Amino acid sequence: MLTCLLLPTGPLASHLRIDHTTLDPDEWYIVNVWFQGRFYSSVATLMQLFHSGQLSFSPRPFVELYPEETMEAARAAANRSLPSAENTTRTAETPPTATATATATATATGPACPGDAWGMSRRRLSVQGRHVRFMDWEVDLAVRRETGLRLFNVHFAGVSLAAEAGLDETVTLYWGESPFLRQMTSVESMYGVGEMLSELAPGLDCPRHAVYLPVRLVAAQLGRGPRQLRQGVCLFEWLANANGAPERRHFELSPTTPTPTATATATATPAEMGFASGVLGRALVIRTVSSLFNYDYLFDVYLHASGVIEFAVTPTGYVHVEASHEAGPSRRRRRRSFGYGYKSPRFPLLFAMHHHLFHFKLDLDVGGTRNFVQTVRVYGDQSDSRPDLSPAELDAVTVDDDDDRIEGRDAWLLWMHSTVPQAELQARYTHNFNLPTQFLVCQTAKPTQTLTPTTRLEEEGAAVDGFGLNDGRCVELINKGAIRSLVDKEHMRSFSWAQ
Repeated sequence: MLTCLLLPTGPLASHLRIDHTTLDPDEWYIVNVWFQGRFYSSVATLMQLFHSGQLSFSPRPFVELYPEETMEAARAAANRSLPSAENTTRTAETPPTATATATATATATGPACPGDAWGMSRRRLSVQGRHVRFMDWEVDLAVRRETGLRLFNVHFAGVSLAAEAGLDETVTLYWGESPFLRQMTSVESMYGVGEMLSELAPGLDCPRHAVYLPVRLVAAQLGRGPRQLRQGVCLFEWLANANGAPERRHFELSPTTPTPTATATATATPAEMGFASGVLGRALVIRTVSSLFNYDYLFDVYLHASGVIEFAVTPTGYVHVEASHEAGPSRRRRRRSFGYGYKSPRFPLLFAMHHHLFHFKLDLDVGGTRNFVQTVRVYGDQSDSRPDLSPAELDAVTVDDDDDRIEGRDAWLLWMHSTVPQAELQARYTHNFNLPTQFLVCQTAKPTQTLTPTTRLEEEGAAVDGFGLNDGRCVELINKGAIRSLVDKEHMRSFSWAQ
């Protein structure tokens, strides 16, 4: 089997394809050479064309990208921008023994209305070892070498939601003209998302007043060995919505309002004015940052006051570049070289097009370990998926009574249909852009619980492992970052979850 080692060699934009199948380095040999957009059978062939003047190429001198900046100026700027950890942090060290625990507390932060509950110095966050309490939330934190931040034993208001949750894999796909970027698929767990954890900078990565937790790890990269990050995880309370909106609110006037008398205006009591309710838009943020070579990833977990748990990723850092080839063997090749990214207006560089994919693991235990999956699909009378309905589904939504028609239109302009998958493959979480679908994981009723046949599923006698279904607690899974895959399945065999 032929394996290849591609060695980029700097400004000349050349790559060597080497067969290193054998374990003996003396038997390795160069298969071919890629030079500025074209393959050559050997180095001798390339040099022969060069000496005969038949080789068309573009010189690539080293370019000083920022000639006005010196290393001394860069170091001074870095020292000014990063606050001193000793002066700005409060760390909650993990005790060496299981009997003693360290507790850290934090007050509400961020914009708040004067005098409201969030603006007061009420202690909401408690950290004991790796056990976190925040309002109705309770979770245990850990950092895995391969995947980074992990949550265990997630509870809200005393109800179990998940046994384990967190990132399971992240992949970055690159495209380009050079062989290096053509084959560049970075599976980050190979390097270790947790192993590449970065020290957090107070005032930059997290607020200065955040609670910081240390992380102990063994770093094999660059031979660094065992080490401890004093500020590997930070926790802080922040706005749940970027615009500061509440999680939910409602106000309604009373149906009976006071009427003014002839001499004076009546004073309304709160009961006469109506009623209001709402939940403030605050959340606990648990953050880590992994520096995977040219990219840094901010991994956030939001524990919302409403009971929503959210996982978010913010990529930042530097994009991969490769040299552009304005002068090449053909006009067609020159046009194609700019089809894989944006060209720098100042330098002969292409900023490579790439695609980030993230895979999260959710081991849900909704109210216990006996759960079932329910899918809810939404249809409309103009839906392209309507012909795909089974006879039973059509019977469930068909309206025969003429009284249920409105101006010649069916009364069921929108309707929903729920099913319980009976096999694991039927319950796969897939995003169909043409057919909106809700995926629910629900708590299974106890055998002694009396069930009311209020749903079609119960009327059909649906059950899971002898346990009946009910209208109990459910957790909905929402993928806010779903996009259509532009890569074929053959290219994604090593990370088939992206299909």
